[in-house]
Amino acid sequence: MSDKRDANDVAREHGPHGLAEELTRRTDEAEAIPPTQNASNDATPADPPRFFSNCHVVIQTDGKGEPITMKNGKPKTRRDALTVDEMSTNLFAMTGNWPKAVGKTNPLLFVEHNGTVRILPTVDSLFAWIQERTGKISWQGGQDNDVKTITPKKEFFEHVRERAERFEAVSEVPHEPPLEGHYYTWKPPKGYDARGEYLARLLALFDNGETPEDMAMIKAMFLTPAWGAVNGTRPAFAITAPDKGCGKSTLGEMAGELYGGNIVHTLTRNDDEKLSSRLLSAEALTKRVVLVDNAKQSIASANLEQTITLGTISGHLLYHGDSSRPNTLTVILTANGLRLSRDMARRCYIIRLKRPAVCDDRKEQAKALIKNYRDYILADIVEELRKPVAPSNHNDPGGWKSFVNQVMTRCTNTPEKVVSLTQARRDERDDDLADAEEIMEAIDAEVSQNSTADTRVFISSTRMTEVINGALNKNLTKKSVCNLLSDHMEAGRLARVEKTRTASAKGYHIQRPPKPEANTENQSHD
Repeated sequence: MSDKRDANDVAREHGPHGLAEELTRRTDEAEAIPPTQNASNDATPADPPRFFSNCHVVIQTDGKGEPITMKNGKPKTRRDALTVDEMSTNLFAMTGNWPKAVGKTNPLLFVEHNGTVRILPTVDSLFAWIQERTGKISWQGGQDNDVKTITPKKEFFEHVRERAERFEAVSEVPHEPPLEGHYYTWKPPKGYDARGEYLARLLALFDNGETPEDMAMIKAMFLTPAWGAVNGTRPAFAITAPDKGCGKSTLGEMAGELYGGNIVHTLTRNDDEKLSSRLLSAEALTKRVVLVDNAKQSIASANLEQTITLGTISGHLLYHGDSSRPNTLTVILTANGLRLSRDMARRCYIIRLKRPAVCDDRKEQAKALIKNYRDYILADIVEELRKPVAPSNHNDPGGWKSFVNQVMTRCTNTPEKVVSLTQARRDERDDDLADAEEIMEAIDAEVSQNSTADTRVFISSTRMTEVINGALNKNLTKKSVCNLLSDHMEAGRLARVEKTRTASAKGYHIQRPPKPEANTENQSHD
């Protein structure tokens, strides 16, 4: 509500004298906070103002203290613009040092209400919140009586973004240990002695892991989003099963549900290209889980791979500019015939489910349990992550040593079995490895047709292109085949292939496969 409209209302009710008294009261309230250029956000006066404005409006009086009335009967007023520092000092005092900001560059403003986070990304959203919080806003435009420009809303919005107390991230769920620079709204339920009861109830709904190691990985998947790890050191989890009806999607969905909901991602080109922007959006900012559900094709995405391992996720946020967030995300994939690129496979712990004995309503049960007892489950998880673990030196060829030692050791007494099993599954589900095996078989078939006794056989680039296209049923160019073979050779998957160049042609030298040893076990001797 503007001062002009407010003044008319008061004048109709109380007359010019009442108007003078009302505006003087409001002016006194606005001046209750002394303007300070470097005022601390923590300063909260005993009686902060409850009327937020960008200028003082003062009734001008004559020598007798009576308000000066203009020809139209309205009192003559004087406007004095407030500086942005004076205004922000007043705002922080009135609201208990709110709003705060999240993000290193181009921060977003946010407020907390009953444990939930509300992002204020625009000028209108900030002023709507101020109106709700303070009750009344008087915002003037133009210039004051000293011809100083009265601060417009957009300029004040930008000032608050820079002056507000700033955090790297904001979250409605915990980390254990808490991460520096994060603002957490979550608090453990009062009076609850966390002994694992509610976490156990949740895990009991997903008891159809194929092996004890799978059950350990399921527990680790529920713990990982709360693990206060170095950014980018949380592995992904890939859930697979022999058929539909085993609960892959339900398991992945409920892990995200526990941590405030899933950021659902598809592997379509359009969605994949926009992944970083979606992860930086206000809706995704407080979430912990990225879910790729029911993938139908081989999972190979450089953007998704980076989402798992980058320490900081950066990109362009629509209508906002460059933005970033610390990478505290956990990626969960589900698929029946799970196929992964080499780089994706080594980033994953692969969980296999078996068909449950009874097709029940476990999804509805899990949703109800999380809805009613989320804080209790999270308290159990925090306590689980606080438990001391025996010093160990378990490693993982995929590079997840800290995860194995700090999370997996809290889920099983034999983490080395989990690592061994998941590494075997990585190789089994590795599309690149499968391609390399097909390529090597085709190359060996080509070499076998060479009648020379040489241990090394030369295949030209032109002929190799034909061999590879035949093996993979593709139509790759000679350059694409060269790049494909180079990647496989660099990864050690084509150990007997060597790129070379002769006097007459470019191509590859192939080491013949070793001859199988003769089986003498059943040979008879005279």
